[in-house]
Amino acid sequence: MCSGFLYGATNVLVGHPTDTIKTKMQAQAEHYKAESSMLKTVANVYRNEGGIMGFYRGALPPFFGSMFYRSSQFAIAEAFYTYFEGNAFMSTELGAGV
Repeated sequence: MCSGFLYGATNVLVGHPTDTIKTKMQAQAEHYKAESSMLKTVANVYRNEGGIMGFYRGALPPFFGSMFYRSSQFAIAEAFYTYFEGNAFMSTELGAGV
């Protein structure tokens, strides 16, 4: 679960700024004009929305949600792997006996 927890946190910390830029370029009129670019959008967000923190606006719910989701995902996968590890049917090679 710890590795899933860290993966969920890292996923949001690394990915949210680029997702913010992408979303602004898709949805806000001042960012999807023909003369606008990614670098202009980055500069605009940095200048007008509080510096680096402007890229993380709205990141708290996905941060905690992703940590819970990914840690659950890793824990459930490990539980199934452990449960079926000794099962003869689940360890049969695909295509065997054909």
